Amino acid sequence: MKRIWIAFAVAALGLGFVPVSTAPPEQGRVPPAMDTQEATALTQGWALLAQGLLDDAVAASDATLRRYPKNQAALALVVEVTVARFGARAALDRYEAWLGTRTLDDAYVLRRVARAFLWDAARDPEGVGRYEALKALLADGDADATAELASGMDRGILNDVQIMATLGSGPAVQRLVDRMNQNQPLTIGMIAAMGDSGQALAVEPLVSFLKDPRPSFRTAAAQGLGRMQARQGLGPLRGLLQDLLPEVRLQAAAALWLMDDGAGLEVLRQFEDSEFPAVRLAALEATKTKRDGGWTLRAKALLLADDAMVRVQAATLLAPHDPDSARQALDALAGHENPAIREAAEKAAADSVTGDLRILRGLLRSGNPAVRVASATRVLDHAR
Repeated sequence: MKRIWIAFAVAALGLGFVPVSTAPPEQGRVPPAMDTQEATALTQGWALLAQGLLDDAVAASDATLRRYPKNQAALALVVEVTVARFGARAALDRYEAWLGTRTLDDAYVLRRVARAFLWDAARDPEGVGRYEALKALLADGDADATAELASGMDRGILNDVQIMATLGSGPAVQRLVDRMNQNQPLTIGMIAAMGDSGQALAVEPLVSFLKDPRPSFRTAAAQGLGRMQARQGLGPLRGLLQDLLPEVRLQAAAALWLMDDGAGLEVLRQFEDSEFPAVRLAALEATKTKRDGGWTLRAKALLLADDAMVRVQAATLLAPHDPDSARQALDALAGHENPAIREAAEKAAADSVTGDLRILRGLLRSGNPAVRVASATRVLDHAR
């Protein structure tokens, strides 16, 4: 942990700290160097933090920022100290107090606040946002996130084994395969993790789950084989096109479509032409990674569905391809009378639509943990 704080100190003192919101210097003009007193004050604050003297670090960092209110290095120190002493929410409060009437966010400092929110979620073993938070931290190159998951896997925490499998860990997938071979219970999430892993040793177990008496397991296995492009499953997947349950048939057809096998195309077209918007939505979701020419138009049509939740989910699907239409639909749903719809629209906006740091900063205060994680993840994406 001291190494992290030292790295922050080095960056903040000008050896790599470039605030995103600051305009580049004019051609040929060298920015003024930090004066000795300023540098000394910052160094003392970081030293107190590294020693764990948090109350002293709070007082010292606050005093430095009061004295040098325009120094982003001083702001970075205050935020870091506040995260350590009071947590992510207090750090956001402190950052916004500094921001005041400024119209530009300091992306460097805001991303530190966002990381604190992600770690809050990541450290809750039972939290709904743990997986997404750790995934975001890993994508941001956080070595501590890797260590956190490896430790959890070593202790036999199944959630962490599942996350590691999802992220492509061969040993984690092997543990899930061993559980299956030992007739220990598996969950839908574990089967999905095998499909996400991309590991060859997951293919045979997934093919075997296509014959499972539980429809949800057959569905998850078909989805996983499709994501993996596992052609060993083509024959069994074709067999599932005659399954009694529509959801199983849909996912088998989608998996075949993803592997350029035309056997499932007629089944897919039946779902896409359904009179029920939710069924058409399921077909679009199943084929979103391999869209045909009419996919976007069919998704846009669902933005007019009577079912508000269908409109939310359609906007989420459409956002990477038509962000303006998706944003308009979600904005209209933000004031919906049903709180569940409002929360879903808020999370969809944080997940896939908005790139405005001011809006994302506001969503960090959401009462919904999933929205906070999604917002923090988007801050990292846009402030990297």
